Amino acid sequence: MHTIELQGNGPPLLVLHGWGQSHEALTPLAELLTPAAKPYLVDLPGFGQSKIPENVWSAYDYADCMVRYLDMQQIDKFSVLGHSFGGKIAMCLAMRYPERVEKLVLVAASGVPPQRSLIRRLKMKSIVSAGKLLKSYDRIFGTQHFQQKYAPKFGSRDYKNAGNMRPILVKSVNEDLAPVLSQVKCKTLILWGENDPETPLESGKRLANLIPESTFCSFPYHDHQLFQDAGAHLCARYITPFLQEKKQ
Repeated sequence: MHTIELQGNGPPLLVLHGWGQSHEALTPLAELLTPAAKPYLVDLPGFGQSKIPENVWSAYDYADCMVRYLDMQQIDKFSVLGHSFGGKIAMCLAMRYPERVEKLVLVAASGVPPQRSLIRRLKMKSIVSAGKLLKSYDRIFGTQHFQQKYAPKFGSRDYKNAGNMRPILVKSVNEDLAPVLSQVKCKTLILWGENDPETPLESGKRLANLIPESTFCSFPYHDHQLFQDAGAHLCARYITPFLQEKKQ
């Protein structure tokens, strides 16, 4: 697994990027956090310069992989910053390894699907069912209707670009952490862009309600990549004092 360590003046901070990105996406923000932490950035398996997992991993499998990496660095306790898919992995780390994760920073994290109306749920269910039927039809008759017609019309941008990572993406999308997020016991800072089309603001507010010791901050002029460009300084303004807070 490809990793980058930055020189910092604080405790270890594991930095996890979002789907389809690499450590480079969060490097500018991580550099701004070095007065408060020692960042460890990774290319999650399947992204950047890291190899694709041999099996269809869940977010918990990714969390276990991160712990193996930290064990190799002889790091016992650490904080985690995760964006989008990386945020989902960060929450899995906090739940599976509560004795090791000291603080959690979630930036537009995935893992809690938006609540939909009954009509919207029924529509989504019919679309998914149609996709399953097309896949079965293609297997039986050797056709490619799913890839040629269904996926271009109904598949998300991530789905269309996922390539060999598509099974992991599908598994991740279907992982709903909402029922278990009360198990996150560490202090958590949640940052969200109010113009986020990928993880809606409603999902961020649900996260804040589900995680016991959480603080929620939203930004009216930012979207899913709220840490980009000048947004890195805005995020660092909130994250740095959070990381520097002493335990009571």
